[in-house]
Amino acid sequence: MNTLPRFSTKANIEERQHLERVACARRVGMFTERMTVTPEFARLILEKFAPAGTNRRLRHMYASLIARDIAQGRWNANTHQGLAFREDGILQDGQHRLAACAESGVAITLPVTYGQPNDVFEVVDQGTPRTTADLIQRAGLDIPSSANAAALARLVLCLRGNDFAAAARGMSRAVVYEFVGDNRDSINHAVRVGMNTATGLKSKTSPSMLGAAFYLIIEAGAPEAVAHEFFDRLKDGVGLTKRSPILVLREATKAGAVYGRYTNSGERARASVAAIISAWNLWRAGKPCQSLNSILYSRETGVPTVTP
Repeated sequence: MNTLPRFSTKANIEERQHLERVACARRVGMFTERMTVTPEFARLILEKFAPAGTNRRLRHMYASLIARDIAQGRWNANTHQGLAFREDGILQDGQHRLAACAESGVAITLPVTYGQPNDVFEVVDQGTPRTTADLIQRAGLDIPSSANAAALARLVLCLRGNDFAAAARGMSRAVVYEFVGDNRDSINHAVRVGMNTATGLKSKTSPSMLGAAFYLIIEAGAPEAVAHEFFDRLKDGVGLTKRSPILVLREATKAGAVYGRYTNSGERARASVAAIISAWNLWRAGKPCQSLNSILYSRETGVPTVTP
């Protein structure tokens, strides 16, 4: 005899189907099927089948990043990561994916497991999350350093926005990975320049900051040979006169004075890129650098526009 309650609305029908799968798992044991999960189903589960204490604390920012990827068509339906329900129908894994689906308003396809033993929760999601660098490396992109490529791409994308901090908070791994894939050759080139320049400078300025500045200079339309000359002289200091913008930048960078006043990593990155671009602009205009202040970053002026 069927003891399940009767339902009529779409949400109630989805609840009935959920309970039918729970009952099936009790009869036949744990099983997994690929399902199309609707925003209505996601909200139903989060409201009725994910009581407090049964899942990790919901990180809303992380769920919003996934939601953005879903809404922009970057959800991969072939993923092995999905949802898992305990033998009593309570959600055991997939809370953030459900929250993202509900927020995006878009249905997603993913594997759903029913009848998972209750004690499995203790070992679910205990590994280290994949980074953007991991994704780049796994994709086999021909880039000398996936970590530098990921950092460089993230920095360039953040600098393009009007609000650096907001852009950094809202930047998902998928967006950065897609940007690297779409601009592989240019980023590959910039990574190599950044690493090469950093080796010569022997300063605390990271290769990704140097590479990001090179990328933005080339992107603005500067001749590649001229840009290479600038970064080669920044690296080795050969033939630079006393008031050369490159020499002032080089000495300030080596001394840590370019970003010394900032402790926030985002502002340190902006300060480094801003100083490089300021020195580049002076050098391209054939002007001397009268003082270090001529190239230093300030919150008021921000990162200058590149002069090609």
